[in-house]
Amino acid sequence: VLFLDEPTSGLDSATSADLVAALSALANKGCTVVAVLHQPSYLLFRQFHRTLLLGDGGRTVFHGRTEDAHRFFEDDLGFELPPYVNAADFFLDIVSGKVPFPNRNGGEVWPAWDSEAEESGNLTRPEGATASATDVLSMIWARKKTKYEHCFDNYTPATRIPTPLLRAKRPRGVISAFAVFLERAGRQHLRSLSLFISDSLLQLTTGLVLGYLYADANLKSLAPAVLMYSLGLGLTISLASLRVFGAERLVSWRETSRGSGMGLSPGAYFVAKNVAELPRLAVLTTLLATAFFQQVKPLNSFLEFLVKSFAAAWVVSGWAYLISIFAEPKTAQLLAVVLLLLFLLTAGVSPSLSSMVQSSGPEYALSYLSFSRWLCEDLFVAHTSHLSVAFRMAPALYAKPTRDSVLVILGRYMWTEAFQVYGYPPMNTLMNLWIGLLARMMAYAALAFGHQFQRGHPNLGFLMVTKLHSRKSRS
Repeated sequence: VLFLDEPTSGLDSATSADLVAALSALANKGCTVVAVLHQPSYLLFRQFHRTLLLGDGGRTVFHGRTEDAHRFFEDDLGFELPPYVNAADFFLDIVSGKVPFPNRNGGEVWPAWDSEAEESGNLTRPEGATASATDVLSMIWARKKTKYEHCFDNYTPATRIPTPLLRAKRPRGVISAFAVFLERAGRQHLRSLSLFISDSLLQLTTGLVLGYLYADANLKSLAPAVLMYSLGLGLTISLASLRVFGAERLVSWRETSRGSGMGLSPGAYFVAKNVAELPRLAVLTTLLATAFFQQVKPLNSFLEFLVKSFAAAWVVSGWAYLISIFAEPKTAQLLAVVLLLLFLLTAGVSPSLSSMVQSSGPEYALSYLSFSRWLCEDLFVAHTSHLSVAFRMAPALYAKPTRDSVLVILGRYMWTEAFQVYGYPPMNTLMNLWIGLLARMMAYAALAFGHQFQRGHPNLGFLMVTKLHSRKSRS
């Protein structure tokens, strides 16, 4: 069953005709379509098999086959359809009381046959002469409805609905749903090519500006440089990633809801969107990293720099997905900026990790979730590990050890080269990959189990209010 509330509102006549034709095709295949229309054209009105007209208070004034509406209002009630007037609009005008009842008995407001019904007891005249059109029509319909509603008894469904059609009505499996969602996400990217170009230009501009400000960074200025790079990466990637799920929240609620929706797999939808976003995420990260790397010129390879940057972008996009799923678009943008600033403050550069440990506050624990902390250490250590032994001598041998001594700078930030020197797995990159996966797991939980009320399921608050109201009613 498909319920539609004013599906033609805001559409031109041609598009409305196409929409109703598509609904008619669905009905012919066995789907029951129930639609509320306020101003249908006569051609659209005639395409519906049955018509239900409601008056004030939701009272029924006609319910029957669409072609029988003319017979009811013209033959039975005596109304005459004016020339060049849409029949659907004319019927609604009658129900709303804008068209006076035909005067068949001198100055009598009520139709002549009403007096006969009144005498037989089938129709009771309302007191006074101020009865509304709905009062009159609903009472007349109560006497006339057997003449029209009996036609429904002759309705016989198709003897046997084809098996492929029944199979098409069932919710798709996880694999087939994933393929459909993935194809749709790819088409969405192709249709929004201009938006992708603007995102790319933003990445290039951000990388060029940051690279220009920290061009040829030395050992002392490299830590602030990578900190600002993490900020630029976080802001640009998060703003682009907020649109992935935030732009189609209503669509996902409808498609993944059971009973009131299509019952498609939320896991297939979530994984397909993530897979479709990976190429775009890689391109945007590459553009930013290229513009920044060519001017700052760290000693490590560009491929290593790019891999570490992509791991950080993976984290940022995961948090952006989570925020955009449970928050409204405008609120999500504000929350994303606040979260990025929080990660920036707990990155361990300013203030340093050592000062966080000494303060005994929650910021050091929060730094474990900060992509900026792992990215800054990752990029800084990747550069210093390629420096000569001259930068690793005893700090007392340097005139300015806070500027020239790797040991002093690493100790200040509580960073280590052990993973680079001894060939251990890159812990910082792995931490970002793990945090990004954790953020996506939380985002999926929000998608699958959040917004229950909007998806047609009673949430905890609704159940509590209903239970409290029932208790008050009993008392």
